[in-house]
Amino acid sequence: QWPNCPDSYNWTDANKTEAVEVWKKLVAMIGDEKLCDFTKTNAPFTCSKSEPMDLPTRFSLAYGNAMLIFASVCAVVAVLIRRRQKLCSCGKLKVADVKNSL
Repeated sequence: QWPNCPDSYNWTDANKTEAVEVWKKLVAMIGDEKLCDFTKTNAPFTCSKSEPMDLPTRFSLAYGNAMLIFASVCAVVAVLIRRRQKLCSCGKLKVADVKNSL
């Protein structure tokens, strides 16, 4: 046990504010680049920054998503056409019904 430390610790807004201020001072003192240096030597840890994606990456992702949606819609339409042909060939659906439904 640490001296002068109670058994249970209550987290309050004042403690949170103080912790945030200490962290800001630490970042200002060490710097953004050196803050993650320990993760490069300590294998299980990683450090990452969230940065906006560059324009070619955004276009590539948009194009890939558009191709996925197009392929999915084409597959659904192909299945529907195939089912309609099977119904017509089995005699369950008359040709006149097909022409009237279009």
